[in-house]
Amino acid sequence: MKNAYGWTVNDEVASMEKNEVESIRIQTKTHSGQQYVDLRVWYVDEYGEYHPSRKGFTFPATTAKVERFAEAIEALLYHVRGQAGHA
Repeated sequence: MKNAYGWTVNDEVASMEKNEVESIRIQTKTHSGQQYVDLRVWYVDEYGEYHPSRKGFTFPATTAKVERFAEAIEALLYHVRGQAGHA
């Protein structure tokens, strides 16, 4: 089902808690026939329901771009693991 901006959410790929009132979700979405990856902060409203915030980014879900994003996450993980003994 399309939202007010013409996006269709295909799948929620992953989700993690950021803090007590926010989570980070990775979703695949479609807009104008093109598939995208969306990483976004979601927040809890006063009724306990989650809503997407403006904090996040979207990029085309091409194999090359998703592979490059995965490489960036692997580099971050390598860096964080290397810094663990230096904290």
